[in-house]
Amino acid sequence: MMPLPGEDTTGGGFEALFGLAVVFVVIGLIVTLVLKVRNVSKVIESGNDPTTFQTDLAIRAMKSEALAPERSTPEKTTAERLRELDALLADGTITADEHAAARIRVLGDV
Repeated sequence: MMPLPGEDTTGGGFEALFGLAVVFVVIGLIVTLVLKVRNVSKVIESGNDPTTFQTDLAIRAMKSEALAPERSTPEKTTAERLRELDALLADGTITADEHAAARIRVLGDV
């Protein structure tokens, strides 16, 4: 049978493809909504406010010790370093030659 002028001869392929795309979009929206509801429920269960949760986490992270800049220990004075070397020599931990070499390094840093 010959198609009449202006009659669609595509066989509904475009409509089927468009319908399939709409179904996938709707499924995606439903999955997104379900995941969002689950996340909000978990935040509420933990005793936090879901509307400010990300801000609360950011504030906690900024105040945490893990992100704090490294605290440098105060540098020892030359006199303290020399006293430590003398104590190591007296204890027998280092030899007289090691003591002399270390003293030279300490005094060279001044």
